[in-house]
Amino acid sequence: MALSLTAARQMIPSIARGSWRDLSHFLQAILDGDFTSLIPGVTATAAELNVLDGATATTAEINTVAGVTAGAVAASKAVVVNATADASGFRNLGLTGTLTFGVGGAIDADSGTASATAGAATLNKMAGKITTEALTTAQNAAYTLTLTNSAIAAADMVFVTIANGTNTQGTPVVLRVTPAAGSVAIVIGNRHDAAQALNGTLVVSFLVVKA
Repeated sequence: MALSLTAARQMIPSIARGSWRDLSHFLQAILDGDFTSLIPGVTATAAELNVLDGATATTAEINTVAGVTAGAVAASKAVVVNATADASGFRNLGLTGTLTFGVGGAIDADSGTASATAGAATLNKMAGKITTEALTTAQNAAYTLTLTNSAIAAADMVFVTIANGTNTQGTPVVLRVTPAAGSVAIVIGNRHDAAQALNGTLVVSFLVVKA
């Protein structure tokens, strides 16, 4: 380990004023790696200092872990998960490989609920459930739900599923989904094989995937 010029200057006068015993002690301390007796303020052992052997990290790189809070994402800092292996606060996260969900894994999107009136509803969320008004859509007829949503752009993909609310008749299916700037039009048809109309509400679930 190289000694600093300041440390050397501090040591040499004391050796010069001392004896060969002092010099012997000085040299032996270097051989033993006992830097605590050579450099004022240093308390690390040789083994502890050798941990840094081969380290190439810069000051800036070391500072990326300074002041990090486990589980919280901070700008220009390393990410350290908390005790439950969680981390929150990411903004945009790029992925070129495969995102794998284990047992119990889920996508927790910014979501909400709303109710439609006369085929229209407003919900400014990335995902959600819209309960329609009570429908009487006949066999082979269609109902259009227009959802106003500021989270949707024309180039986005909007995935839609439907389920019965209070409805117990007919066969409702999603026919067409058309995203636009700030809205999406969802067309639902009644494809029952007999002349049977819908007789209640439907629950329309949606998920927006940004283009």
